Amino acid sequence: ANAAPKAATGLAISRFAEGLDHPRTLLSLPNGDVLVAETASPPRKEGGGVTGFVMKMFMSRVGAGGTSLNRIILLRDADADGKADQRFTLQAKAFASPSGMAWGGGKLYVANHDAVLAFDFAPGATELTGEPKKLMDLPPGGNHWMRNLVLSPDGKKLYAAVGSASNIGENGMEIEEGRAAIWELDLASGA
Repeated sequence: ANAAPKAATGLAISRFAEGLDHPRTLLSLPNGDVLVAETASPPRKEGGGVTGFVMKMFMSRVGAGGTSLNRIILLRDADADGKADQRFTLQAKAFASPSGMAWGGGKLYVANHDAVLAFDFAPGATELTGEPKKLMDLPPGGNHWMRNLVLSPDGKKLYAAVGSASNIGENGMEIEEGRAAIWELDLASGA
């Protein structure tokens, strides 16, 4: 409680929000709102033996052993005091271990572990309305299941990072196809 990193000379640190459940990624919107993905690994088959036991133990210890909440929390500092005083939950049936987020051109882009989605969304909104458009499939799950997103400065391309399925190719290189890579999506053409 009340712990904080030590700030470098001339800088200050304050707690913006607390009580989040397994927050993984953040996105600051142009109006100052902050989006936080509360997510966990998609369901996976745990390996057996000692390796499976140790993995399950470590994942549980870091809070990653449960089911993904599949939600994004919108934090708002309405009184500009440096602390979030409003909290809204953005949920969609289409969320499946969402992590990466980007915003531009009236769209909120969300990377699930297996796909990239686009929602109509304007800064200031406090909910996701309507059905998202699926922009592309991604290789699902794997040991490195999180997907980061970056929108190009001109807003024409979206980049999705896809981690490897394993740590050292222990399950063969076939399952690494399209992984340990950055995918580029042309938003106009869909290519």
